[in-house]
Amino acid sequence: IAPGFETTHVVAARISVPDARFTADTQGVLAFYQNVLNRAQALPGVRGAALVDHLPLAEPVWGIAARVRGQFEDFTHTLPMIDHMQMVTTGYFATMGIGVVRGRAFDETDRGGAPPVAVVSQSLAKRFWTNGDAIGQRVGFPYASPWITIVGIVPDTKQDSLRDTSSATLYIPWAQASRRFNGELWLVARTTGDAAASGATIRRLVHDVDRTMPVSDVRTMDAVISDSVTKSRFTTLLVAALALLALALGAVGIYGVMSYLVGERRREMGIRIALGASRASVMQLVLLRAAWLAGVGAAIGIAGAMVATRSPSGERRGCIV
Repeated sequence: IAPGFETTHVVAARISVPDARFTADTQGVLAFYQNVLNRAQALPGVRGAALVDHLPLAEPVWGIAARVRGQFEDFTHTLPMIDHMQMVTTGYFATMGIGVVRGRAFDETDRGGAPPVAVVSQSLAKRFWTNGDAIGQRVGFPYASPWITIVGIVPDTKQDSLRDTSSATLYIPWAQASRRFNGELWLVARTTGDAAASGATIRRLVHDVDRTMPVSDVRTMDAVISDSVTKSRFTTLLVAALALLALALGAVGIYGVMSYLVGERRREMGIRIALGASRASVMQLVLLRAAWLAGVGAAIGIAGAMVATRSPSGERRGCIV
């Protein structure tokens, strides 16, 4: 399953600022992150670096209720949900290998004090605008706030898991929405060499800027995707092992039943052979009996499985307002 972004040569690290420090020195924390990003972009062998508040497939990416200009403007009533919202810095799409379908990506002009802008995924553009052309359209937060102009459309990406059926995502420039973040960001960097080897370099870089800032969960994006399916992979292996065990028990059971039936009909088979029955016809007699038993068992099993099986329901996502 294609996640919607390129994972090769990409490393990520979670940087967590203590809540107390973020509350006491918000501007200092923002300057810290900007310093880390600038140094990461200047590292030898790094083609690009960016910050994002929720790393896809590494943690749940929350959704948000939104106003849509011309459709859902009254925030006092029920508003449509956008499944995912991410705050990203300039260069995020290039670093993650997410191409721009229409319009543009964020640039240095999209800073605090500038007109609010956003980038949306293709599925979100098609959801609210039938022709899929969201460029120039406006959305808003579910409270009295300025309208946000959509300046770009990007392909859909998997956010919470590879099983995501909805990839509607709203991207906001971090420079214009930093007041909404909780002090924790992910640094992602695209390297020219081994991404795993760059993890230690990024950890040292953060500590060089501020040794008190915790850095954790340093992984390549290939590892992030692999880890995201660990539970599913274990469940599949467990089910496969139980299925093989059930198959072995079933085979032993069928062998035991057929051995008993053949033993009970040995006299009959002897008489049939004495009267001229061929070896093949006697074998056919036994195999047809086995096939009938197996067919009845399979029919009952399939019917039971259809009754017991339910379509998996999606997890409830969080909502930020």
